[in-house]
Amino acid sequence: MSNLSSQLLRFAMLLVIVQAVPPVPRKTFNAGAGAAEQNKKQADDKKKPASPVENLSVGKVTPAESSKDESTKKNGQYAPESITIAEAAPVPVRDWVDYVGLVLAALLSFAGIGGIIYAYKTLKAIQVQSAATEKSVRLQEVGMQQWINIQDVEVSIAKGWTYVMGVPQIPDTLKVSFNAINSTKMPMILEWAVIKIPPSVRDDRTFHHFLAPDDVYPINIILELNSERLEAYKKSQLVFQLIVTLGYTDAFEKLRRQPFGVTCLCSPPHGCVLSPFEGALPDDTINLGQSDQG
Repeated sequence: MSNLSSQLLRFAMLLVIVQAVPPVPRKTFNAGAGAAEQNKKQADDKKKPASPVENLSVGKVTPAESSKDESTKKNGQYAPESITIAEAAPVPVRDWVDYVGLVLAALLSFAGIGGIIYAYKTLKAIQVQSAATEKSVRLQEVGMQQWINIQDVEVSIAKGWTYVMGVPQIPDTLKVSFNAINSTKMPMILEWAVIKIPPSVRDDRTFHHFLAPDDVYPINIILELNSERLEAYKKSQLVFQLIVTLGYTDAFEKLRRQPFGVTCLCSPPHGCVLSPFEGALPDDTINLGQSDQG
């Protein structure tokens, strides 16, 4: 540090010596010429940029030196001034505490980055495991899926026979009955049924009935015959479609629904020939409070 200061001091003194104004030879005092020369010198000083050396700190001037300078300026002569160079600001030096702080900050940064990476990998593993579990549950549901069925569809006279002059009269009211059966080995709950005989008969019912494996639940509906259907029934040519949609809750507590359809060819008194339903089955849902017959 001392070598650097001494070099700076030598360099500054060199600049001062180079820039110093040489002494002016004595001349006969001329007030007018001296004033003109002094004004020109002041104008040149204002135009001249400040030297870096002038920004340095200057030592204190004694009263004797001050009066000497003033007399010198009056005579148009300038004497060199003494320059004091301030010592450069000390450069901060890091100690072991600073290095320990830097090491700890780096360790904390690495720990934070490692924690983020670990959390991301853990989240990915949880997502993969959750997807695998959900897929396994779906496969179990497919392998153990339950279904409900209808069987034993029958069409019979609802009110019994009547006689006129000993001749039996065919009733105009029929009863259509069938059984809902749990065809699986696990229990289910029969929730509701939508029974339709197109074009105008619809009956919505709720049950919430527990069905054990291979258990059945009887369901029936009344069909009133209009004149056209009654004549067809007398000729054993009555044909109608029975469409049934059953809603049930399976063993996985999921609400499901399943539609059925058959075509019935009826003849008195209990004849009923079933055939497959032709066409697309409607996806009906229950409408509580509705029970229309016609």
